[in-house]
Amino acid sequence: MSLHWPKPGPNLVGEYQAAGHIYVHTGSTGEVELKFLAKSIVPIATANMQFFDVDSNTHVLSSVPAGTRFEGKFIKFKCNVDALLEITNIPASTYFHPLTASMKY
Repeated sequence: MSLHWPKPGPNLVGEYQAAGHIYVHTGSTGEVELKFLAKSIVPIATANMQFFDVDSNTHVLSSVPAGTRFEGKFIKFKCNVDALLEITNIPASTYFHPLTASMKY
């Protein structure tokens, strides 16, 4: 048994899969930037949501039905209604989101 466990980070798959911390976001019009990587976001009512990448490019979704589960790696978002987030132990500062433009041909 090892005495030197790896620190939580983006390359530690178990940390992402376990993601057992629940964070309750109270709806607001402001952007939310998390200290830890979120694995999923679930609005509890019909919502307007925005997701941001590292360059603050915005991806807008309107009239998202309540209970819709978004899975990914989230650090910064906006949601106008209450939502449940599944948070990992991975510090947001250690994750580098790929640029949206770099994911296209």
